[in-house]
Amino acid sequence: MHGDFTLVSLGDIIQAHPVSEDSEARPLFDLVRMGDAAIANQEGVFFDLSATRVEAPGSPYILLGQAGMARDLKAMGIDMVGVANNHASDWGIEGLRAMTGLLDAAGVVHAGDGATLAEAQGARFLDTPKGRVALVAAASTYKQGAKAQDAIKGVPARAGISGLRLREIELVTPQSMAALRHAYGKPGEGDLVVPVNTPFAQPIEKTYRVGARPGFTYDMNSVDRKAILAGIRDARAKADLAVFTVHAHENADGMDDAAPGAPADFLVTLFHQAVDAGADVAMGTGPHSMRGIEIYKGKPIFYGLAVFLFAGNVVLTQEQQTERYDSAEASQADRRNPRDASFRAPASWDDGFVATTRFQDGVLKEVRLYPIEHGGQATPSRRETRLATPDRARRILATLRDLSAPFGTQIAIDGAAGVIRP
Repeated sequence: MHGDFTLVSLGDIIQAHPVSEDSEARPLFDLVRMGDAAIANQEGVFFDLSATRVEAPGSPYILLGQAGMARDLKAMGIDMVGVANNHASDWGIEGLRAMTGLLDAAGVVHAGDGATLAEAQGARFLDTPKGRVALVAAASTYKQGAKAQDAIKGVPARAGISGLRLREIELVTPQSMAALRHAYGKPGEGDLVVPVNTPFAQPIEKTYRVGARPGFTYDMNSVDRKAILAGIRDARAKADLAVFTVHAHENADGMDDAAPGAPADFLVTLFHQAVDAGADVAMGTGPHSMRGIEIYKGKPIFYGLAVFLFAGNVVLTQEQQTERYDSAEASQADRRNPRDASFRAPASWDDGFVATTRFQDGVLKEVRLYPIEHGGQATPSRRETRLATPDRARRILATLRDLSAPFGTQIAIDGAAGVIRP
């Protein structure tokens, strides 16, 4: 980019209804619109269910937003979204296509999806008065059947998202490994791979490895990883600014974060490789809790941007509705309206931030962090998002400072904002 250019990085959008006209949220959206480009993760889909032919969802916790969300994203200043995530296929490929059609009509660029895997792994572009922005998006957490396919050996292509396959490995102490080997009757050394019974026809395998402390590590599929990095290199060759985002619920302790924490080890490797391949900014989404920030070779890496908008509509499947209605613990409200999915999120999910990254002639000059809060809702589907109050902002920034310290990142507090300078 030539001259002064500011990119706004946002976390997950889990939003069911338009909010750009909310007067109390105007300062937040004004901040988003101040940038030259703004990028977020659109988690879940939105479309007019009455006018779209889709199959009934089978997996639990299905998200569905109103069709007007596409125009609303544009109105609040969001220019590009990654759509590769674990809710992209909640309503099958037709639901995803219905949403991307609305995004196209609204002028919001989307990445991470395609009619083939090669298309989903490729970059999408936004032309601005100051230069061209490329976005490559992928997900390591996604539902079975969501990943796109290329046509190969007589099998036709399948539309879907860009997925990064992982092999989860549980780290155990030497004593625990000895006990596991004894229980399974598998003496030896190295990794222990054992079958795990599942409701499906074929069992899955679980891998154990001796580690310094209990936790999890992940091996990336080399084919997926190489294709994603190739997409970033191609994006960098065709644009002035390249951004890579991945949706990953995996963390150092397993899946999701009930509290802010460290990213999974593969994310550090992947984001470093993404920057080496040409990414100017790397964005992590998924866990809904905050993770740290690293400046790697002069490029910002946001390991976890938490949630930007958090008022989604969770639709219950028939099985979930039946379970809630028949449960002895079901409240009277549940019995009156079993469709009211009152999902209770951890308290840490109500803290987040907006990051603005300023470049001067392509060189990083400053990252500013603006804390946001979600709350004040009568029901989970009406959770409001605001710029954080001063006291809460300082607490959020202190948490981000602690999370970022292991990466050697120093965050200065400037009023209600955090500042990172290279």
